[in-house]
Amino acid sequence: MGNTTASLTHEQLFGGGVTSSGARFVDPASIPMDEVRERLKQQCAYKPSLEINFAMSRDSKIACFWGKQFYITDDSFTPELVYETESFVNAASISDGSRYAVCQTAHNARNDEDSGTFAVIDVLHKKVLGKYHTEHGWKYMTHLYVDEREKCFWAYFGDDKEKVSFADRVKEEPSPEQKPEQPKKENPAAEPSKKQNKKANIIAIAVAVFFAFMLFGGFDLIAPRKRTTSTTRVSTPETNRSVLEETALNALDKESAAYISSIDAFYYSGKYTLTVRTVSSGGLYLPIVAEQTAQAVFDKAAELGITLSEYKVEEFSEGNSSKVENMILWKSADGVTGTYTDDTGSSPYIETDVTVERLAEIVK
Repeated sequence: MGNTTASLTHEQLFGGGVTSSGARFVDPASIPMDEVRERLKQQCAYKPSLEINFAMSRDSKIACFWGKQFYITDDSFTPELVYETESFVNAASISDGSRYAVCQTAHNARNDEDSGTFAVIDVLHKKVLGKYHTEHGWKYMTHLYVDEREKCFWAYFGDDKEKVSFADRVKEEPSPEQKPEQPKKENPAAEPSKKQNKKANIIAIAVAVFFAFMLFGGFDLIAPRKRTTSTTRVSTPETNRSVLEETALNALDKESAAYISSIDAFYYSGKYTLTVRTVSSGGLYLPIVAEQTAQAVFDKAAELGITLSEYKVEEFSEGNSSKVENMILWKSADGVTGTYTDDTGSSPYIETDVTVERLAEIVK
Protein backbone atom coordinates (compact mmCIF):
# COMPACT_ATOMS: atom_id res chain seq x y z
CA MET A 1 0.00 0.00 0.00
CA GLY A 2 1.35 3.40 -0.89
CA ASN A 3 1.89 5.89 1.88
CA THR A 4 2.39 9.55 1.07
CA THR A 5 2.08 12.85 2.85
CA ALA A 6 0.10 15.34 0.80
CA SER A 7 1.63 18.62 -0.30
CA LEU A 8 -0.65 21.41 0.86
CA THR A 9 -0.95 23.32 -2.37
CA HIS A 10 -4.36 24.81 -1.65
CA GLU A 11 -5.26 25.54 1.93
CA GLN A 12 -6.75 28.37 3.85
CA LEU A 13 -7.37 29.00 7.49
CA PHE A 14 -10.48 30.86 8.60
CA GLY A 15 -12.90 31.00 11.50
CA GLY A 16 -16.63 30.37 11.59
CA GLY A 17 -19.12 32.39 9.61
CA VAL A 18 -19.18 33.34 5.95
CA THR A 19 -16.04 32.70 3.92
CA SER A 20 -14.88 34.20 0.64
CA SER A 21 -16.42 31.25 -1.22
CA GLY A 22 -19.80 31.63 0.47
CA ALA A 23 -19.42 28.52 2.62
CA ARG A 24 -20.80 29.12 6.08
CA PHE A 25 -22.02 27.65 9.31
CA VAL A 26 -25.79 27.67 9.67
CA ASP A 27 -27.66 27.88 12.95
CA PRO A 28 -29.36 24.47 13.37
CA ALA A 29 -32.37 26.22 14.88
CA SER A 30 -32.98 27.97 11.54
CA ILE A 31 -33.45 24.80 9.48
CA PRO A 32 -36.63 22.67 9.20
CA MET A 33 -35.43 20.21 11.83
CA ASP A 34 -38.05 17.47 11.42
CA GLU A 35 -37.73 17.49 7.64
CA VAL A 36 -33.93 17.32 7.73
CA ARG A 37 -33.93 14.61 10.37
CA GLU A 38 -36.32 12.44 8.36
CA ARG A 39 -34.37 13.05 5.16
CA LEU A 40 -31.09 12.01 6.80
CA LYS A 41 -32.73 8.96 8.30
CA GLN A 42 -33.95 7.81 4.89
CA GLN A 43 -30.63 8.63 3.26
CA CYS A 44 -28.82 6.56 5.86
CA ALA A 45 -31.18 3.62 5.39
CA TYR A 46 -30.55 3.53 1.64
CA LYS A 47 -26.93 4.69 1.59
CA PRO A 48 -24.93 3.23 -1.32
CA SER A 49 -22.42 0.74 0.02
CA LEU A 50 -19.40 2.64 -1.35
CA GLU A 51 -20.50 6.11 -0.20
CA ILE A 52 -18.34 7.60 2.58
CA ASN A 53 -21.17 8.98 4.68
CA PHE A 54 -22.76 8.60 8.13
CA ALA A 55 -19.56 8.05 10.11
CA MET A 56 -20.17 7.64 13.84
CA SER A 57 -17.83 8.50 16.71
CA ARG A 58 -17.48 6.64 20.01
CA ASP A 59 -20.01 8.93 21.69
CA SER A 60 -22.55 8.44 18.88
CA LYS A 61 -22.06 11.71 17.02
CA ILE A 62 -22.63 11.28 13.29
CA ALA A 63 -20.86 13.09 10.44
CA CYS A 64 -23.03 13.04 7.34
CA PHE A 65 -24.09 15.05 4.32
CA TRP A 66 -26.90 15.67 1.91
CA GLY A 67 -26.38 17.76 -1.21
CA LYS A 68 -24.32 20.81 -0.29
CA GLN A 69 -24.84 20.58 3.46
CA PHE A 70 -22.58 18.82 5.95
CA TYR A 71 -24.00 17.86 9.36
CA ILE A 72 -22.86 16.70 12.76
CA THR A 73 -25.88 15.06 14.39
CA ASP A 74 -26.69 13.03 17.46
CA ASP A 75 -27.67 9.37 17.13
CA SER A 76 -31.26 10.33 16.29
CA PHE A 77 -30.07 12.43 13.29
CA THR A 78 -30.81 15.74 15.00
CA PRO A 79 -28.31 18.28 13.58
CA GLU A 80 -26.03 19.95 16.12
CA LEU A 81 -23.71 21.55 13.55
CA VAL A 82 -24.57 22.56 9.98
CA TYR A 83 -21.95 23.61 7.43
CA GLU A 84 -23.17 24.73 4.01
CA THR A 85 -20.74 24.70 1.08
CA GLU A 86 -20.66 25.94 -2.52
CA SER A 87 -19.99 22.41 -3.81
CA PHE A 88 -21.76 19.10 -3.45
CA VAL A 89 -20.31 17.20 -0.49
CA ASN A 90 -18.65 13.95 -1.51
CA ALA A 91 -17.51 12.41 1.80
CA ALA A 92 -17.82 12.93 5.56
CA SER A 93 -15.93 11.58 8.55
CA ILE A 94 -15.40 12.36 12.24
CA SER A 95 -12.74 11.48 14.81
CA ASP A 96 -13.43 8.90 17.51
CA GLY A 97 -13.70 11.57 20.20
CA SER A 98 -15.93 13.88 18.07
CA ARG A 99 -13.43 16.76 18.26
CA TYR A 100 -12.59 17.02 14.54
CA ALA A 101 -14.47 16.26 11.35
CA VAL A 102 -13.65 16.36 7.65
CA CYS A 103 -16.03 17.48 4.92
CA GLN A 104 -14.79 16.63 1.43
CA THR A 105 -16.37 18.36 -1.56
CA ALA A 106 -16.53 17.77 -5.30
CA HIS A 107 -15.47 20.31 -7.92
CA ASN A 108 -17.78 23.23 -8.66
CA ALA A 109 -18.11 25.40 -11.76
CA ARG A 110 -16.54 28.43 -10.05
CA ASN A 111 -13.43 26.43 -9.09
CA ASP A 112 -13.20 28.42 -5.86
CA GLU A 113 -11.72 27.44 -2.50
CA ASP A 114 -14.60 25.01 -1.87
CA SER A 115 -13.93 23.15 -5.11
CA GLY A 116 -12.56 19.63 -4.57
CA THR A 117 -11.21 20.27 -1.07
CA PHE A 118 -11.03 18.62 2.34
CA ALA A 119 -12.35 21.05 4.96
CA VAL A 120 -11.18 20.21 8.49
CA ILE A 121 -13.73 21.34 11.08
CA ASP A 122 -13.17 21.93 14.78
CA VAL A 123 -16.50 20.56 15.99
CA LEU A 124 -16.16 21.87 19.54
CA HIS A 125 -15.59 25.50 18.50
CA LYS A 126 -17.60 25.29 15.25
CA LYS A 127 -14.92 26.65 12.94
CA VAL A 128 -12.95 25.50 9.92
CA LEU A 129 -9.27 24.94 10.68
CA GLY A 130 -8.17 24.67 7.07
CA LYS A 131 -8.91 23.44 3.57
CA TYR A 132 -6.62 21.02 1.78
CA HIS A 133 -6.03 19.28 -1.52
CA THR A 134 -4.51 15.82 -1.91
CA GLU A 135 -2.30 14.55 -4.71
CA HIS A 136 -4.97 12.07 -5.77
CA GLY A 137 -7.66 14.75 -6.00
CA TRP A 138 -11.16 14.26 -4.68
CA LYS A 139 -12.44 11.37 -6.81
CA TYR A 140 -12.06 7.63 -6.24
CA MET A 141 -11.54 7.87 -2.50
CA THR A 142 -12.44 4.62 -0.74
CA HIS A 143 -12.02 5.55 2.94
CA LEU A 144 -11.52 8.64 5.10
CA TYR A 145 -10.12 8.43 8.64
CA VAL A 146 -9.69 11.35 11.07
CA ASP A 147 -7.00 10.82 13.73
CA GLU A 148 -7.81 13.02 16.72
CA ARG A 149 -4.65 12.20 18.66
CA GLU A 150 -2.24 12.90 15.79
CA LYS A 151 -4.40 15.78 14.48
CA CYS A 152 -4.39 14.57 10.91
CA PHE A 153 -6.59 12.72 8.46
CA TRP A 154 -5.87 9.82 6.13
CA ALA A 155 -7.48 9.64 2.69
CA TYR A 156 -7.41 6.18 1.09
CA PHE A 157 -7.50 5.67 -2.68
CA GLY A 158 -7.53 1.94 -3.32
CA ASP A 159 -4.03 0.69 -2.45
CA ASP A 160 -2.69 4.22 -1.88
CA LYS A 161 -3.24 6.55 1.04
CA GLU A 162 -2.31 10.12 1.87
CA LYS A 163 -1.80 11.72 5.25
CA VAL A 164 -2.67 15.38 5.79
CA SER A 165 -1.72 16.99 9.09
CA PHE A 166 -3.60 19.93 10.54
CA ALA A 167 -1.70 19.97 13.86
CA ASP A 168 -0.25 23.41 13.13
CA ARG A 169 -3.77 24.80 12.88
CA VAL A 170 -4.92 23.56 16.26
CA LYS A 171 -4.82 25.90 19.22
CA GLU A 172 -5.71 24.56 22.61
CA GLU A 173 -8.66 26.73 23.56
CA PRO A 174 -11.10 26.32 26.44
CA SER A 175 -14.43 24.88 25.42
CA PRO A 176 -17.37 27.30 25.17
CA GLU A 177 -18.71 25.86 28.43
CA GLN A 178 -15.51 26.59 30.33
CA LYS A 179 -15.28 30.07 31.82
CA PRO A 180 -12.15 31.40 33.55
CA GLU A 181 -12.56 31.85 37.28
CA GLN A 182 -11.94 35.29 38.71
CA PRO A 183 -9.46 35.38 41.62
CA LYS A 184 -11.13 35.97 44.94
CA LYS A 185 -10.12 39.02 46.93
CA GLU A 186 -9.25 38.51 50.56
CA ASN A 187 -10.78 40.77 53.20
CA PRO A 188 -8.21 41.37 55.98
CA ALA A 189 -10.92 42.56 58.39
CA ALA A 190 -12.71 39.25 58.11
CA GLU A 191 -9.59 37.13 58.77
CA PRO A 192 -10.26 36.25 62.45
CA SER A 193 -13.83 35.12 61.82
CA LYS A 194 -12.73 33.18 58.73
CA LYS A 195 -10.20 31.26 60.83
CA GLN A 196 -12.88 30.41 63.37
CA ASN A 197 -15.24 29.29 60.60
CA LYS A 198 -12.48 27.20 59.07
CA LYS A 199 -11.83 25.46 62.41
CA ALA A 200 -15.55 24.77 62.86
CA ASN A 201 -15.78 23.41 59.32
CA ILE A 202 -12.86 21.04 59.91
CA ILE A 203 -14.52 19.69 63.06
CA ALA A 204 -17.84 19.25 61.24
CA ILE A 205 -16.17 17.42 58.37
CA ALA A 206 -14.32 15.11 60.75
CA VAL A 207 -17.56 14.21 62.54
CA ALA A 208 -19.33 13.60 59.22
CA VAL A 209 -16.53 11.38 57.95
CA PHE A 210 -16.57 9.36 61.19
CA PHE A 211 -20.31 8.67 61.01
CA ALA A 212 -20.11 7.90 57.30
CA PHE A 213 -17.29 5.45 57.99
CA MET A 214 -19.30 3.70 60.70
CA LEU A 215 -22.45 3.65 58.59
CA PHE A 216 -20.94 2.31 55.35
CA GLY A 217 -18.20 0.04 56.63
CA GLY A 218 -16.95 0.71 60.12
CA PHE A 219 -19.39 -1.71 61.74
CA ASP A 220 -17.86 -4.49 59.65
CA LEU A 221 -14.93 -4.37 62.07
CA ILE A 222 -17.33 -5.72 64.72
CA ALA A 223 -19.65 -7.87 62.60
CA PRO A 224 -18.40 -8.21 59.03
CA ARG A 225 -21.15 -8.55 56.45
CA LYS A 226 -21.10 -10.69 53.35
CA ARG A 227 -20.59 -8.53 50.28
CA THR A 228 -21.25 -9.29 46.67
CA THR A 229 -19.81 -7.68 43.62
CA SER A 230 -21.20 -7.58 40.13
CA THR A 231 -20.11 -6.27 36.77
CA THR A 232 -22.42 -4.87 34.14
CA ARG A 233 -21.73 -4.21 30.52
CA VAL A 234 -22.17 -0.61 29.48
CA SER A 235 -24.92 -0.45 26.88
CA THR A 236 -24.82 2.38 24.35
CA PRO A 237 -26.51 2.79 20.97
CA GLU A 238 -23.17 2.27 19.26
CA THR A 239 -22.33 -0.97 21.07
CA ASN A 240 -25.87 -2.29 20.60
CA ARG A 241 -25.70 -1.57 16.89
CA SER A 242 -22.41 -3.44 16.63
CA VAL A 243 -23.82 -6.41 18.54
CA LEU A 244 -26.85 -6.64 16.25
CA GLU A 245 -24.66 -6.49 13.14
CA GLU A 246 -22.30 -9.15 14.50
CA THR A 247 -25.23 -11.36 15.48
CA ALA A 248 -26.61 -11.28 11.95
CA LEU A 249 -23.21 -12.00 10.44
CA ASN A 250 -22.44 -14.85 12.85
CA ALA A 251 -25.84 -16.43 12.18
CA LEU A 252 -24.96 -16.95 8.50
CA ASP A 253 -23.29 -20.10 7.29
CA LYS A 254 -20.18 -19.75 5.16
CA GLU A 255 -22.01 -20.12 1.84
CA SER A 256 -24.76 -17.64 2.73
CA ALA A 257 -22.26 -15.07 4.00
CA ALA A 258 -20.97 -14.82 0.44
CA TYR A 259 -24.37 -13.46 -0.62
CA ILE A 260 -24.11 -10.42 1.65
CA SER A 261 -23.33 -6.94 0.37
CA SER A 262 -23.73 -5.11 3.70
CA ILE A 263 -25.23 -5.39 7.21
CA ASP A 264 -26.17 -2.14 8.91
CA ALA A 265 -27.94 -1.46 12.20
CA PHE A 266 -29.40 1.97 12.90
CA TYR A 267 -30.63 3.74 16.02
CA TYR A 268 -33.38 6.35 15.97
CA SER A 269 -35.66 7.71 18.71
CA GLY A 270 -34.90 4.92 21.15
CA LYS A 271 -35.43 2.10 18.63
CA TYR A 272 -33.17 0.03 16.39
CA THR A 273 -33.50 -1.26 12.85
CA LEU A 274 -31.35 -3.75 10.98
CA THR A 275 -30.90 -3.90 7.21
CA VAL A 276 -29.20 -6.79 5.43
CA ARG A 277 -28.44 -6.16 1.77
CA THR A 278 -27.70 -9.11 -0.50
CA VAL A 279 -26.09 -9.14 -3.90
CA SER A 280 -28.54 -8.97 -6.80
CA SER A 281 -30.10 -12.34 -7.58
CA GLY A 282 -33.70 -11.60 -8.45
CA GLY A 283 -34.57 -12.08 -4.80
CA LEU A 284 -33.36 -15.70 -4.56
CA TYR A 285 -31.03 -15.01 -1.61
CA LEU A 286 -33.58 -13.10 0.47
CA PRO A 287 -35.38 -16.09 2.08
CA ILE A 288 -32.07 -17.90 2.70
CA VAL A 289 -30.63 -14.93 4.56
CA ALA A 290 -33.88 -14.08 6.36
CA GLU A 291 -34.26 -17.65 7.64
CA GLN A 292 -30.79 -17.60 9.17
CA THR A 293 -30.66 -14.06 10.57
CA ALA A 294 -34.12 -12.60 11.29
CA GLN A 295 -35.06 -14.53 14.41
CA ALA A 296 -31.46 -14.44 15.65
CA VAL A 297 -31.32 -10.64 15.76
CA PHE A 298 -34.77 -10.31 17.36
CA ASP A 299 -33.70 -12.79 20.05
CA LYS A 300 -30.50 -10.81 20.61
CA ALA A 301 -32.45 -7.54 20.89
CA ALA A 302 -34.67 -9.11 23.56
CA GLU A 303 -31.57 -10.32 25.38
CA LEU A 304 -30.11 -6.79 25.32
CA GLY A 305 -33.39 -5.28 26.49
CA ILE A 306 -33.68 -3.03 23.42
CA THR A 307 -36.41 -2.55 20.84
CA LEU A 308 -35.74 -3.82 17.33
CA SER A 309 -38.61 -2.20 15.48
CA GLU A 310 -37.73 -3.35 11.99
CA TYR A 311 -35.68 -6.01 10.22
CA LYS A 312 -35.12 -5.76 6.47
CA VAL A 313 -33.46 -8.02 3.94
CA GLU A 314 -33.18 -6.43 0.53
CA GLU A 315 -31.44 -6.21 -2.78
CA PHE A 316 -31.29 -3.34 -5.26
CA SER A 317 -29.18 -1.81 -7.97
CA GLU A 318 -27.90 1.74 -8.21
CA GLY A 319 -28.56 3.83 -11.29
CA ASN A 320 -27.31 7.26 -12.24
CA SER A 321 -26.58 9.60 -9.31
CA SER A 322 -26.72 6.58 -6.96
CA LYS A 323 -30.48 6.30 -7.44
CA VAL A 324 -31.94 3.12 -5.95
CA GLU A 325 -33.51 0.89 -8.62
CA ASN A 326 -34.98 -2.62 -8.87
CA MET A 327 -35.63 -2.92 -5.14
CA ILE A 328 -36.79 -6.27 -3.75
CA LEU A 329 -37.48 -6.18 -0.02
CA TRP A 330 -38.87 -8.20 2.88
CA LYS A 331 -39.57 -6.08 5.97
CA SER A 332 -40.60 -7.55 9.32
CA ALA A 333 -41.39 -6.26 12.80
CA ASP A 334 -41.06 -9.65 14.51
CA GLY A 335 -38.89 -11.88 12.30
CA VAL A 336 -41.84 -14.17 11.56
CA THR A 337 -44.07 -12.36 9.07
CA GLY A 338 -43.46 -9.25 7.04
CA THR A 339 -44.24 -7.20 3.95
CA TYR A 340 -42.77 -8.18 0.59
CA THR A 341 -42.16 -5.45 -2.00
CA ASP A 342 -40.87 -5.84 -5.55
CA ASP A 343 -40.52 -2.82 -7.83
CA THR A 344 -38.53 -4.49 -10.60
CA GLY A 345 -41.57 -4.76 -12.88
CA SER A 346 -43.65 -2.16 -14.63
CA SER A 347 -45.64 -1.63 -11.42
CA PRO A 348 -44.70 -2.44 -7.81
CA TYR A 349 -45.87 -5.73 -6.29
CA ILE A 350 -46.70 -5.72 -2.57
CA GLU A 351 -47.85 -8.62 -0.39
CA THR A 352 -48.40 -8.48 3.37
CA ASP A 353 -48.23 -11.16 6.09
CA VAL A 354 -45.48 -12.97 4.21
CA THR A 355 -43.62 -15.66 6.16
CA VAL A 356 -40.10 -16.75 5.28
CA GLU A 357 -41.57 -19.90 3.71
CA ARG A 358 -43.94 -17.83 1.59
CA LEU A 359 -41.04 -15.50 0.68
CA ALA A 360 -39.17 -18.50 -0.74
CA GLU A 361 -42.19 -19.40 -2.86
CA ILE A 362 -42.55 -15.85 -4.23
CA VAL A 363 -38.98 -15.45 -5.41
CA LYS A 364 -38.70 -18.88 -7.08
